[in-house]
Amino acid sequence: MDGWFYIEFDGEVPVRQVEVYGGKYFSSREAYHEGLGGGLCDQHLSELDFGSEDEISAEEFEKVWIESGQISPRPPRRESAA
Repeated sequence: MDGWFYIEFDGEVPVRQVEVYGGKYFSSREAYHEGLGGGLCDQHLSELDFGSEDEISAEEFEKVWIESGQISPRPPRRESAA
């Protein structure tokens, strides 16, 4: 299935995700999407084959998130154990 996906990470952990197929949006606000599976990636950033050319800005992600129709406050950031 041809489409696009966008994942927001907090460090290594995925926190929000949007997938777009044929102009239809699916987001991680839903835990499961029939025919697609889970709504949020279950792998850490370092486990995925992404390069710097795959990065977008936080503003670009937020635009896609809003376009997905799943407007939601950004989840709280995890506290780092320093």
